[in-house]
Amino acid sequence: MTGGRPVGRSGVAATGAPVRDAPVRDAPLPKAGDLVQVTRAASVQFVEPIRCRVVRVLDWITYDGWVWLDVYQLDGKGDAVARRSIFVRPGGLRVLRPAPAPRPDPGRRATGSGAASRRVVPNPGQRS
Repeated sequence: MTGGRPVGRSGVAATGAPVRDAPVRDAPLPKAGDLVQVTRAASVQFVEPIRCRVVRVLDWITYDGWVWLDVYQLDGKGDAVARRSIFVRPGGLRVLRPAPAPRPDPGRRATGSGAASRRVVPNPGQRS
């Protein structure tokens, strides 16, 4: 619903009139780990922009074009000062830095899964 009018995924109100924020509705969702700036474009409650690290996108049922996010609010140094659940339009978020790509675990080595990777070492006391 936008401005009191039910809105479909096409960005057209049930009355047939185009909706002003239709492109925002199809904006990509942030991912866990993304550093985002939340401004008034995301929700009117954010008159003063805040920086947040996304924890997760909540799967709560909500209005079309809106989403609930679990975030850590960051201070000027980048330290987390509060954990919050915020209700925003994804198109109004500004991704400052995307989540880093996962790194391989240095303690694990890649192993093959074929027969060649499973060598059988004969027991010296065993007859063949």
